[in-house]
Amino acid sequence: MMSEKKMTKLAKEQSEVVIAAPLAEAELRAWVRRRIESQGAQASDEAIDVLLRRAGTQLSALANEIDKLALFAGSGGTIEAAAVERLVARTPEENVFVLVEQVAKRDIPAALQTFYDLLENNEEPIKILALLAAHFRLLSQVKWLASLGYGQAQIAAALKVHPFRVKLALAQAARFADGELAEAINELADADYEVKSGAVDRRLAVELLLMRWGTRPAQAGRHGRR
Repeated sequence: MMSEKKMTKLAKEQSEVVIAAPLAEAELRAWVRRRIESQGAQASDEAIDVLLRRAGTQLSALANEIDKLALFAGSGGTIEAAAVERLVARTPEENVFVLVEQVAKRDIPAALQTFYDLLENNEEPIKILALLAAHFRLLSQVKWLASLGYGQAQIAAALKVHPFRVKLALAQAARFADGELAEAINELADADYEVKSGAVDRRLAVELLLMRWGTRPAQAGRHGRR
């Protein structure tokens, strides 16, 4: 019988390392379309946009959602954006993206409703604060790297996030001035400390932040420093 040491040596000699890099956006969209067509259905470009925003870029999660949508559309049917919005639940990260978009528009009633929807889905306010902080940091980072001349793929590689997520973040970051992003990150850190120290109720801390952001006038120079 071969010893464990010899088996390990043989495995190393005959093994091959495969680096599974994330698919580029065009490749990801092509994969989604092929998966849909393999189920006997079609999909509009808008439906694929909504699916990628809602389900994310993990292929296993996308496959599950595509199979469900194809079953709903039926053989020869077309998956439309409305069906994706109806059948594919938002991830907490997608809800935070929507919430920040509402903040950028100063639509605080809508932002508060998104926050309450997250609470209804049993998301803890402290987790929502953490997700908001991570999202605003991402916006700040992509905006800074873009100002240095980095392209979308380079930013994705530098930050180790999917290029599609970088694309969405770049578009959203353009809605904020640099000072707004930095201030939001600092305010989120303060709110996190106040909640964890017991100085402020968890739910109230998020509500106060959203209302403060909503009443703050938009800063000049939305596109950052020249």
